[in-house]
Amino acid sequence: MQFVSKLTSLSALVVALATAAVGCGGSSPDAKNGGSEKADGDLTGKAAPDFSLPLKSGKQWSLSDAQGKVLIVDFWATWCKPCRESFPALDELYKKHKKQGFELLAINIDDTPDEVDEFLKSTGVHFKIGFDPGGEKIAGKKYPIPTMPTTYVIDKSGKVRHVHAGFHDGEPDELEAEVTKLLGGGGDSDGDE
Repeated sequence: MQFVSKLTSLSALVVALATAAVGCGGSSPDAKNGGSEKADGDLTGKAAPDFSLPLKSGKQWSLSDAQGKVLIVDFWATWCKPCRESFPALDELYKKHKKQGFELLAINIDDTPDEVDEFLKSTGVHFKIGFDPGGEKIAGKKYPIPTMPTTYVIDKSGKVRHVHAGFHDGEPDELEAEVTKLLGGGGDSDGDE
């Protein structure tokens, strides 16, 4: 009997660690929205779907505001531990490259923004924060969100170049390399049209 109890505890630990390693999992907008309103598959190599949304500053922001810039769009939520872990790395990336034509927009998908201020105060980020409450307008409808966070890297021409689902230890280096390449090599750095 004691063996079964230890085995059950070990199984629960493995599931918890796997969830933490990948991201926050099944509570994504894709899972909530489902059906025909879900975004279509992988956007890598395709034009980033257009959208506009309110920013924390009160201004309205549209994808066209980043025209000619390398852009990261990061979907996150206050309940997501990997999101909290990713914010300092994203902020460092933003501060390092913002004067070189780089923009970063983090889109919060919480149903209500009640906890957003506390989350942002604890992370101290400098990039733009947008809102898509419950993922009703953008997340899952225009951009597939397989897990939280999900990060899209978009080139200067508006094409999605990379998609990162979840956050792991090597992610900051990967994002740094991708952004640096796109800033130096232009919007179509890999040569295809």
